[in-house]
Amino acid sequence: MKSYLQTTYNYIKDQKQQSGESVRFYNWIGEVGSFWFRKFIHSRKIPCDQNKAIAFFSVFGEKFPISIDKALVKVFFTGENLHRNEFGFSYQNYSDYLQNKHLDLSLGFDYFKDDSYLRFPLWVLPFVDPENTSDSEIRKICDKLSNPDPDGIQLRRFCSLVSNHDPNGLRKEIYDSLIDIDEVSCGGRFMNNTNELRQVFGDDKLCYLKQFKFNICPENSNAPGYVTEKLMEAVFSGAIPVYWGSDNDPEPDILSRDAIILWNKNGNNTENVNLIHSLHKDSQLYKDFYVQPRLKPDAAGHLSEMLWNLEEKLMKLTTSKISKIR
Repeated sequence: MKSYLQTTYNYIKDQKQQSGESVRFYNWIGEVGSFWFRKFIHSRKIPCDQNKAIAFFSVFGEKFPISIDKALVKVFFTGENLHRNEFGFSYQNYSDYLQNKHLDLSLGFDYFKDDSYLRFPLWVLPFVDPENTSDSEIRKICDKLSNPDPDGIQLRRFCSLVSNHDPNGLRKEIYDSLIDIDEVSCGGRFMNNTNELRQVFGDDKLCYLKQFKFNICPENSNAPGYVTEKLMEAVFSGAIPVYWGSDNDPEPDILSRDAIILWNKNGNNTENVNLIHSLHKDSQLYKDFYVQPRLKPDAAGHLSEMLWNLEEKLMKLTTSKISKIR
């Protein structure tokens, strides 16, 4: 965890940079999430301005900004596994989703019911346009995810691995299990053996993954419901995911298990390796596996419900608080 002094400095800097912003972000990493939530709030006309702001808080720093910031509505969001410590951050300090008097709403991947909590996993942000407001638009997204474009299916190479690290050793385990079948292209910093991702595809990971039949994409750690963008990147690109995480039952209302190769951590994977070998060598068998639906038939309904619940909750919170201060 960062030092208290460093976190205080960052908070002061964030306050200065965001003064006058109607949607603010603290203890945040990356621009995808902040861009998404801003667009979501403004496209759905959720009332907020610089005097009645909505503030989002995450796990990359101390908790005190939540009690200090004067935003009208305060939201906690995380895409991290809060049930363990990773990469120097003690996420377990946030395992209660900070449900206290200073917060109005918490968002994360866990499954539990509470009036101040909504399940809203990280993977939604990169793949759902926050300005999509209709069920038909959501169905189009799900149709694209569920049914990858079959064009060029025979031109795909064997397998890819794109990662910067391997905290539990599982990525190397899967890599070592598959290299006797054919070359595994590692385009990230971890076990890098090609510069193609950067030099040919301009670091566009989705375009890169479209070159391969399989993608090694296990999570960094395991917890029920903990699904990040890694699995969805493989699904979206048309690569068959070789996956471990979320108790090997990822997004059961959204994803078809039959279209994912679920790796058994600390178990026997002979059947998985044999299946991958057969799919790679037998073009018809691979095509049959490739073209099967990757999403459940009612996936669009579940995704629409996630978005609707978030919109409804934020709208009720803001309108209720605004009415009280008038």
